[in-house]
Amino acid sequence: MNIFVTILLLSITTGANADVIPNNFQNHFNSAYNEFPQIPRGILEGVAFTQTHFRHIENPDTSCIGLPKVSGIMGLTENGQGYFRNNLLLVSQLSGYSLNEIKQNPLLNILAYASAYNYLIDSLSVSNNINEHDVILKSLSEIPWDHNAANNFALNTFVYQVLDFINSPNHQQAYNFPNQSIDLLNVFGTNNYSILSSESVTISNSNVTNNNN
Repeated sequence: MNIFVTILLLSITTGANADVIPNNFQNHFNSAYNEFPQIPRGILEGVAFTQTHFRHIENPDTSCIGLPKVSGIMGLTENGQGYFRNNLLLVSQLSGYSLNEIKQNPLLNILAYASAYNYLIDSLSVSNNINEHDVILKSLSEIPWDHNAANNFALNTFVYQVLDFINSPNHQQAYNFPNQSIDLLNVFGTNNYSILSSESVTISNSNVTNNNN
């Protein structure tokens, strides 16, 4: 499965450098923030942008490279094929929305994810400081959270891309959310930040290195 994680990594890092693209679901995001005001504005858009580029995927195609299929604008995985986490099921359990509702209705897809996110804010006692929200993003991701260096890098890359999206002045202006002043260096630490922000890395099961080793 390492090849799948590497491919997933490439898709995530490529998405972060994309230009500003239309968000046709802003009213749905606003509804979620109004219902769950604890969630920092920009988080939901950051996940949707990173996962699907604001596309609601209702009938996902079968992946020819073995990656799990994702559903909805938030890009949730129903069948992780015994390797990736089934975060669609987790979001359904935490939010109370059915699997079909989450997969088929873009508003409910966003509201379900927001409800699960809000639940974890309370259950994990996370403050309203967005710099502490990496644990929630990791908890709701489909990427395995284990001791494998490649998986760990993929998971942290996902979080990095979401937070970097929120830090972008262009995105703040285009999608109308405030500057949350996220300190990425503080969130990830000096060594991890140098890896995550590097243009190229070398990945193995035991470690990840940049050009400076």
